[in-house]
Formats: sequence, structure tokens, C-alpha cells
Amino acid sequence: MNAPKHPILVFVLGPGAVGKMTVGAELAARTGLKLFHNHQTIDLVLQYFPFGSRPFGRLVTEFRRRILEEIAASHLPGAIFTYVWAFDQPGDHEEVETYASIFRDRGGSVFFAELQAPQDIRLQRNETAFRLGQKPLKRDLTESRRQLLSLDLQYQLDSGDRFSDRDDYLKLDNTNVSAAQAADIIMYKADFVPVGKDQASHVELTREIVRRFNNFYGDVFPEPKALHTEVPVLPGTDGRKMSKSYGNAIYLVDDPDVVREEARMMITDRTRIK
Repeated sequence: MNAPKHPILVFVLGPGAVGKMTVGAELAARTGLKLFHNHQTIDLVLQYFPFGSRPFGRLVTEFRRRILEEIAASHLPGAIFTYVWAFDQPGDHEEVETYASIFRDRGGSVFFAELQAPQDIRLQRNETAFRLGQKPLKRDLTESRRQLLSLDLQYQLDSGDRFSDRDDYLKLDNTNVSAAQAADIIMYKADFVPVGKDQASHVELTREIVRRFNNFYGDVFPEPKALHTEVPVLPGTDGRKMSKSYGNAIYLVDDPDVVREEARMMITDRTRIK
């Protein structure tokens, strides 16, 4: 099979534990691009050389370059590459340009998505099961936390507004944004999204993402609006919003006897409550 004429490389950038790999996985599932996260080379080389040593740096860079070269030259459509870019380090800028030129030299496209979230949020994300499962280096939680705090102090990991005028660069605060929800809504270019009243805030967050994306790339996506039915909030058996946490829900998998018992206890006429 021949290599594609225009391979794509998407950089997902940001400080430690901001969610680069998680967002990258969502993008990969939706686009067919291969996810190549930074720790796939880091954890390999760490088995032989200590972090930060010259052999470590040379091998990590070389492995990444060779893998990206092979992807760009193959039948694969492209790659999503996660990277912690220290914007105050010229060496990082040169490394990013090296990887980007691999795809540009083949007539491909390169895009950048920078994620940002406060340190306290990232410290929580640093201990998620998905992260620890994919990154052996992070399983020592004490050391992993120390590294995150140290890198935040040592390097400039936020680009500020230096790329705000670039069409290929999108910066996003993903503190309260579900990557899956936003990607689903944006992908299908929905004008209206049927949601309950209590979920309207998620649509508003997505509208903000769309506005920022369109500001960079033109009017690509519509701004979705929340669509409510005649019953925007489904009441539970006690009259409050139906919720598992309230214990007032009736489930589709419940046995008929359970449904009858729950329904029997429901308040249908508040004027008759004694």
C-alpha cells in the first residue's frame, strides 16, 4: 500500500498530567491517527539510562524521530504526538521543528493543541488509573508528584499568547472540559444537542470551545444549542431530580416487583400529603 500524499501530525502539548494522553486517545479513536505518547520512549530508555542523562536524551530523541519518520512514510494517515514543551528552552523548540519537518517535507500538515489546567487539578489527574496503567514511571506517586512540581518551577510550560496569531495552533483550558463530550458534539457539527436542564452547562462549555476554534480556523463548526423537551428535568420518586446519588431512580433493568414498589411510594398529588 502506498504512503498517503499528505500525512498529518498533531502535537498535543501541555504540562505534566494536564490530560495530553487522554485527549490524544479520544482524538485517535475519532480520526484513525496513531497515538504516540511521550512516555512510550521515556519508559523504554529509562530501563538503561537515568532520566536527564546524555544517553537518555539522545536515545529518546532518536527513537521519536525514527518512529515519526516511519509513520510519515507509511500507509498510516498520521500521528498524534504528546509532548511537554518547555517554551523557554531553545532545544525544545528545535526538537518540535525537527519532528514537524518530517511531515511538512512530505507535503503533510502539522497542527498544535496546547492544553492547560491549574496545578491542583493536574496533581489529581496525576494519580488516575489510566495514567498509571500507561506510564510505569508515574506509579511511584511520591516521586511523580515531586517531578511535576519541580518541572512547573523550573520551566515555562505555558505558551502564553505567543502563538495566538497562528492558524495551526489551538490553546485550550481543559480544566472542566470533558474531551469525549466536546469531541462528539463538535465532530457531528450539531446545531442542537438534546440534554436535560442539568446538563446544559456541558453544552455551554462546548460552545466556548467552538468559538475559540472558529476564531483560529474560520467558521468551521456551528455553535450547538441545548435542546430541552417538555420535561427538561426528570423527577425522581421523591419529586427531586432523578439521580443515583439521591436513591430516587427507577432503572430499566429493575424487576417488575421493584418498579411497582417504587411507583407505589411516589408522590403524585402534593395537596394530599399529610
